[in-house]
Amino acid sequence: MPRSISELVAENFSRNPRYYDRAAKAQKLAASKFADVLAGVYEGIQRPERVLEVGCGTGFLTRRLFELFPEARFTVTDISPAMLEFCRLGTEGARNASGIDAEFALDDITRTELAGGFDLVVSSFVFQWAGEIGELLPTLRGLSLSGGVLGFATLGEGTFRSVRDFFTGLGVEFPMPHMLSEGELELALAGTVELARWRGEFVEEYSTMLDFLRHIKRVGAVNASGERVSVKGLRRVLSESERFGGVVVAEYDVKMVMCGV
Repeated sequence: MPRSISELVAENFSRNPRYYDRAAKAQKLAASKFADVLAGVYEGIQRPERVLEVGCGTGFLTRRLFELFPEARFTVTDISPAMLEFCRLGTEGARNASGIDAEFALDDITRTELAGGFDLVVSSFVFQWAGEIGELLPTLRGLSLSGGVLGFATLGEGTFRSVRDFFTGLGVEFPMPHMLSEGELELALAGTVELARWRGEFVEEYSTMLDFLRHIKRVGAVNASGERVSVKGLRRVLSESERFGGVVVAEYDVKMVMCGV
């Protein structure tokens, strides 16, 4: 029986959490910026009492959330058992030192069984792997208390544009999931009260195309549909990239939104 997208995502991100924690630089930078934006939203107002983080990964954002809201009760989730355990163990010292109240739960947001009742729900770099924003936002709102805050960061359509253009120029489709356009974001946010928005770009560079492709596979950032580049297509891409030489640029088009619930 074919595996579901959720199963493939969990498998992809369970392969090497240690490598992810060390090498996922753009994800770490995005988590830091996310925390800064969130801190601005809560400046001068009551801090959240119950916080839900959807898709904790190895804990880039989790650690910052613990620093921002040490008095809150946290529920930290991920679809990958390996990622969740890495985050739990990696934050144990900080939790013990600060007396953080945190529960770690394996959860698939597309079919969550969480009870809800959170006054802050956050998610960073999850939507592009988990499904359409129009389907996920109502789920996250349903887990939120009225008057709470919902914040998310996701990848936009400009992500990996240089690599994508290189593949396309050779007649080879670059196998990445759908990335959010500005129009799709505006449609999904229609009727919400925005508290803050940020858009920016983080850039990574690789010596060769092969180095880049190996990196995104090792961090789990591969197409969960199961589609892959053909052997012939991959050989052509690698051959042409070697012929032209030069640094491979990988852009991360990051969109962040904080809104009221």
